[in-house]
Amino acid sequence: MEPQKWRRFLEMAAAGKGLVSIARYLAEVSGRPVVICDLTLRILASQALPSKTLHFGDYLLVELPRETVEGAFYRGRLQKTGTGTPFLMLPIGEVTLYGYLFLLEVGEDWRPYREPLKAAALAAMIEMSRARIAQETERRYRNEFIQDH
Repeated sequence: MEPQKWRRFLEMAAAGKGLVSIARYLAEVSGRPVVICDLTLRILASQALPSKTLHFGDYLLVELPRETVEGAFYRGRLQKTGTGTPFLMLPIGEVTLYGYLFLLEVGEDWRPYREPLKAAALAAMIEMSRARIAQETERRYRNEFIQDH
């Protein structure tokens, strides 16, 4: 993947563009649908290709794979009727796990998607860690306010 695409993912995260923008750009770069979930598999952002729509509820119905195919990459299938949609998944975060990034409709030749998925996962980690820090700060101030009164 070209360095300018890595840079664009990181610029999006630095500017606080949000998970939807990251998912949209990954779908554009990869040509595949994208789903970003939290640790409970609640869908935080998703992006289909312009000619398609994604039909999920609030949660992604998937059993997380237990073994990687290479490095931190996982392959599996969504739990639907029939064979299910194949996916490539990368956890978001290394030391602290924030969620999961799924690239859908990935066939046997999944290696070209490694770099875009890594870049998007890094951008998503920045975005999700920023949101977690904001929530923790808000909670701390709320607790201090309650204790002061």
